[in-house]
Amino acid sequence: MKLSKAELYLKTVFDQEGDLKEITRGVKDIQKYRKKSYSYNSKNIRVKSWQIDQTEIRELIICIFAAVVAEPCLTYQALIGKLNHKIDLLDKIDRVKTLAEVIAVVSKTGLWGIAQTAKDGYYYVSTDYQLNCLLPEENKHQIQFSRPQPIESNKDRTYGRMMLGNPQHFHQGELCLGHLDKVNQTKLVLNQEFIQTFKEEPKKPLDTEMKKIQWAHFIDKSNKAYKLLGTQKFHMIHKYCSRGRTYACGYYVTPQGAAYKKASVELYNKEILR
Repeated sequence: MKLSKAELYLKTVFDQEGDLKEITRGVKDIQKYRKKSYSYNSKNIRVKSWQIDQTEIRELIICIFAAVVAEPCLTYQALIGKLNHKIDLLDKIDRVKTLAEVIAVVSKTGLWGIAQTAKDGYYYVSTDYQLNCLLPEENKHQIQFSRPQPIESNKDRTYGRMMLGNPQHFHQGELCLGHLDKVNQTKLVLNQEFIQTFKEEPKKPLDTEMKKIQWAHFIDKSNKAYKLLGTQKFHMIHKYCSRGRTYACGYYVTPQGAAYKKASVELYNKEILR
């Protein structure tokens, strides 16, 4: 199982200091879950086809814990969408169902909890554990300070798959890598005057406490990205969707998306148009 920097960091901590008792119990409970017989034959087939050993179960629990502890307000749906690729099953629906059940089983240990809010009706996954340090973050939003290297293939060694979404998203035609190289090499810079003058506002009312927490988390991450970039030039990696449209792989900083995000990014090299 491939681990992110944050997941690997937590695994190393637990390897050195010992697992939380909830993790140890969670591993045993998942093993019981896999051996149990269920009334639905389709579930029996799905659970039996999920091949995973004790070490991998522990790693999976650590991966889920890393995601939950890193975000103060994470919906059950978002967590499953974020980590279902960790389940080694071909069918996406089977992966989603299996991970949902794993999260529910381990929640009974107290490592994390699942609660439904009264106002918006969403289920949220949270934990009472807090870290005394920040988890290392991935540069998953593809901001590059140096000029990106040319893309070598549809599955590049540095930038991964050139098609966004699940690996099942594909087409039989060829991808124009030259176009991606061209847009990747475009020099960009933040409009710090705009960012300092105007405040980023949500599109919809923050009518629940959970939405307020999520928005605060988003703004905090955005501000950290703005501070990191400053007035430096940068590049963004672009990829195709399954319909051939080009998207910048950014979230907190992107020339696409909400109006504020578009206005905050501009070309580094400027010239007067006549």
